[in-house]
Amino acid sequence: EDPESDGPKNLLDALVCAADGRLSGVHVVFDDLVIRGTHARKIHSRDRHAFESAGSDPVGKISGGQLMLDREPGSRPDQALTLNANLSPDVLLLKLTPGFSPRLLEAAPSLGYRAVVLEAFGLGGIPCLRRSLLPAIHSLTEQKIPVVVTTQCAFGDCDLSVYDVGTEAARAGALCAGPMPTEAAVAKLIWILGQTDDHAAMIQLFSRDIAGEFH
Repeated sequence: EDPESDGPKNLLDALVCAADGRLSGVHVVFDDLVIRGTHARKIHSRDRHAFESAGSDPVGKISGGQLMLDREPGSRPDQALTLNANLSPDVLLLKLTPGFSPRLLEAAPSLGYRAVVLEAFGLGGIPCLRRSLLPAIHSLTEQKIPVVVTTQCAFGDCDLSVYDVGTEAARAGALCAGPMPTEAAVAKLIWILGQTDDHAAMIQLFSRDIAGEFH
């Protein structure tokens, strides 16, 4: 066992959180931070401070071997915990770059993808002049394939209502991930696609806060 490893402390801190009884749902406990799973983001490959809370403040921290909450924990579900293993990995993740070709989006259906996540610029900027992605987004929406926009930024949120490059994307049918980091948006869509084939139901499920991803 590596005496310099942070594994034992992180494991002990996780057990402290689990035994505390105030938290519900999935959390990452790492380097004294307690992060809701739907906002956990790996930010460093080597550093001990390897995780941060993206799009939302951490739930709390471990101090003196105790859980100190910085915000109200989510409410506990009334129903008993059951395993739902119905998942579909047919989610395409694309990161926008200068000169990004709409053909990549247009190819999604022929490759078998049933949902697309676009990591856009800033608050959710989507190219809408040269190499406009709007026709492709509209076409995918017409084919009942959800297109979700997230931000490439490490922190902050996506808001399609601020700039024209966002509002035009929303008019074309794009969905806004809000404070959800890319990792959470992809995971949520993988779960949603495993629950239903109905496009309206997909949109409804994505827009619903299920595990604190919108808070």
